[in-house]
Amino acid sequence: MKKIIILNIILMFAICSCDQGFMDFDTSKASLYFTQTSVEKVFYASDKDTLEVNLTINTTGIIGETDRSFALKIINDSTSALSGFDYEPLKESYIFKAGETSANVNIKLFKNDSVDVRASRLYLGFEELNGFRPGPLENAFVDIKSSNVIEKPDHWPYQYGQFSPEKFNIFFLITGFDSFPSESDFASGSATRLYLMSSVSYALKTYWAENEILDENGNPVPW
Repeated sequence: MKKIIILNIILMFAICSCDQGFMDFDTSKASLYFTQTSVEKVFYASDKDTLEVNLTINTTGIIGETDRSFALKIINDSTSALSGFDYEPLKESYIFKAGETSANVNIKLFKNDSVDVRASRLYLGFEELNGFRPGPLENAFVDIKSSNVIEKPDHWPYQYGQFSPEKFNIFFLITGFDSFPSESDFASGSATRLYLMSSVSYALKTYWAENEILDENGNPVPW
């Protein structure tokens, strides 16, 4: 009989502990995270004076029955961009609509004289607001860069031939992109790898073969 009573007491503690942990997760531990942690935009890929970065933010926890607000914050130590000059000022808060665990935030970047000589950097994280907190460290921040300076990407593939500003511009002409794909876009298993490594590579070679490409001094640009 004593064994049965002791077993029941242990079960009661276990149930209470599980309930308490579940309640804690539902309320105070809902976390936010970015689906992208690095974004680069280049103005020389288009004739636009503004470019938009579309961020997707997800939340963990139980789906809210009402609209819930969250806020972004600027990490000043890692940011060189100026609000109102390099980018449109952030809103005080953004909304997860009722029944949704994902929200979109648009960041508008401005072209100006400064991005002609240096990259502008905007580093964002999350405020702790309305029970939300930053999620895992690797997804708790996003690094947004904009520039009008042509620089060779570290992951420029050899299949695209020798890098040159002219070829870089033709890449954007062919693809219609407004930023160079990330290293993960070229990685094995990526949904975009086949397009980038086969279709785009072939299009670049064809363009080079059918057109005379000259640099700013009128000299032929080698493949």
